[in-house]
Amino acid sequence: MDDFDALPQSTREKIDRAFDRASSYYKSLRSSEPSASAGGFIVDDAPAPGGFLLDDAPGGFLPPSPPAGGFLPPSPPAGGFLPPSPPAGGFLPPPSSSRANGARSLEDVITLSEIAHALQILDLPPDDDEVLSVFRNAATGWGARSRDVDAGEQEQTVTRKDWRAVCSALLGGGEDDDDDEDIQVEESQEAAEAIEDEDVPMEVAESEGDASSDEYVEEAPQPKRKRGAASKTPARKTRKKKIELADSDDDENPLNRPLTARQKRECLHAFSLFFPGIEEDAVKRRRIGIKELTQASDLLKEKTNVEEMVEMLEAFSSTPDKTMGLADFEKMMVTTRMV
Repeated sequence: MDDFDALPQSTREKIDRAFDRASSYYKSLRSSEPSASAGGFIVDDAPAPGGFLLDDAPGGFLPPSPPAGGFLPPSPPAGGFLPPSPPAGGFLPPPSSSRANGARSLEDVITLSEIAHALQILDLPPDDDEVLSVFRNAATGWGARSRDVDAGEQEQTVTRKDWRAVCSALLGGGEDDDDDEDIQVEESQEAAEAIEDEDVPMEVAESEGDASSDEYVEEAPQPKRKRGAASKTPARKTRKKKIELADSDDDENPLNRPLTARQKRECLHAFSLFFPGIEEDAVKRRRIGIKELTQASDLLKEKTNVEEMVEMLEAFSSTPDKTMGLADFEKMMVTTRMV
């Protein structure tokens, strides 16, 4: 399931409706479709050819002309039955159409000049250079298509598929953050409950109702059990061991270890490559978004899909706008073992 399918139905319909209203290509497809279904019988009011023809002889019997000699093939009859012409009516095949009237296709296109109007319909800024650069990259890069315009010129276009991918990243960020927070809260609650369950001894103080808190009751020795111990002290020791074990497991995770000075220098150097000509102190406050990834892709002459850019930013970004700061970039470098 891609990011577009994960959006609510109302949001998906809103994205497609903005594309349909702004795309002159999609409007031309709908206007070219016939309003009424073709086919059926056609009534022809003109008289059908064929039948008997009357011979307009001036009258009476005429003596036959003397034969010229030999056998001559008889001349074709002036009247009689004529071969009928093809029927004027019948069923006509409907005009060729690759899809039903008004159906949407991922191959539908919208021109770059119409993108700004489509963004306005979605209440998005139509002059955002970062967003527009992504659409320009989609139009000039992978699967680029062009559309004929007057005077033989061609205008670059973006497919409905790429339009959905970019809009999903712009409109679906907040909902994903809420879902991630809910999942983190649930996981932390489950972890806390699991620790509490492990800390509680197996036996229950059955004498709480019979004896007061001031009385001393000597407990009989009980056999060892798989979870917990007979007294509270061993239970605390078990918990301490488990916490130490968990800490040791966390230490093995490279994300939980602080970066060395060498790793920080390498991450900062790689991060600064996305912002050429900017001082180091200013680079530390910058963030990498789709615009910076697109510029780097163009510089390296590599065509990266918009969906891949969005997935990478969503995987490592810690902010709702799906951009990476230096800390997020360091996390990505450590996770991918590039440092």
